[in-house]
Amino acid sequence: MISLLLHITIYIGFTPFIILIFKGSFHKNYNYIIPLLCLTAVASFYEGVLEDFTTFQLHTKYWFLIYNFFEFFCIYLFFKKLIERTSNLYFLSFLIIFLSIFFLTITIEGFENGLLLNTIVTLPTTLFVLISSILWFKQQFEENITDHFLFSNPNFFIVIGLFFYQSSTFILFLLSDYIFKVNLNLQSFWIINILASLILRLLLIIGTWKLKKV
Repeated sequence: MISLLLHITIYIGFTPFIILIFKGSFHKNYNYIIPLLCLTAVASFYEGVLEDFTTFQLHTKYWFLIYNFFEFFCIYLFFKKLIERTSNLYFLSFLIIFLSIFFLTITIEGFENGLLLNTIVTLPTTLFVLISSILWFKQQFEENITDHFLFSNPNFFIVIGLFFYQSSTFILFLLSDYIFKVNLNLQSFWIINILASLILRLLLIIGTWKLKKV
């Protein structure tokens, strides 16, 4: 069951990017979302295709680091467009915090627990997503945006997806060290990550589908 769910999650990761191509939405108005959709497709390609080939296999720890590095910048560009009225100091602060933690963390020797390492690296991204999401909703209410408009806004689904995914998976990664110490079955908990990824990708599909054709 978990294996089936995992494969479904992996392969629907291509769908938002395919929809983007189908709708001809490669336009400067959507530049802020394209990197995120490209990253999702690349991750699906690696996890579903390349990982089966020994030549392309990476240690899980290194895959997490590579993915998290690009994930931050994709999300950073996304919110920088969505809440562009927010002070540049806000964005610069998170950029400096992320880069500092990332490069400090990868220099630590003897880090065997890849999930714990992932928790530390994703902390700035998680905080950035949670705070930026709140700022975006605040901005919508200040502009007296109605519920009907929100549901027709593609950004709404993407923001909700990112908020849910980051908050859910961060809790899992935070508990990873405890899970290892008490010898619990990690696979039983890993379904949280799979479900969170599935929900994120489904919401990305809805959001991309709602983009206007160019």
